[in-house]
Amino acid sequence: MTIAAECARMAVSPTTITTRQETSGGLPVDAVLYPEQVAFARVLTRGSLLAWATDPATDPVDVRSALDAESRRIVPATEDNEPWRASTRMQTVLFALRSHRRQQYLAPGAAVQPDRWNLLRHSDELGLPAAVAGVLSAVG
Repeated sequence: MTIAAECARMAVSPTTITTRQETSGGLPVDAVLYPEQVAFARVLTRGSLLAWATDPATDPVDVRSALDAESRRIVPATEDNEPWRASTRMQTVLFALRSHRRQQYLAPGAAVQPDRWNLLRHSDELGLPAAVAGVLSAVG
């Protein structure tokens, strides 16, 4: 949820946030951005997207296009909103996961960093090595 909250804060314009806070009686930023945060979290935990986007064979341009479309669906691209910032953040996270996934298959006995793999536990399609699955069940 931390990454999703970052995406929401980056994408929604400060003007929109201020307007929402005024109309909601002064709720904190995270509260007024909660719908977007949940939507970004759902995107980042969608198993099919994780499997596809972290696959080293998937073209990075296709991943970026898909993330751009998802970001614009959640936060429409208006004059003030910047959904591309959320796309960039999600792309950074997914490509880091892609790199870890590639390293794990190249060196199956290598140490796994559980915080980096935490998102991948949402995908049953990955067929993660037993060492990774064991770490994830302990973390998750």
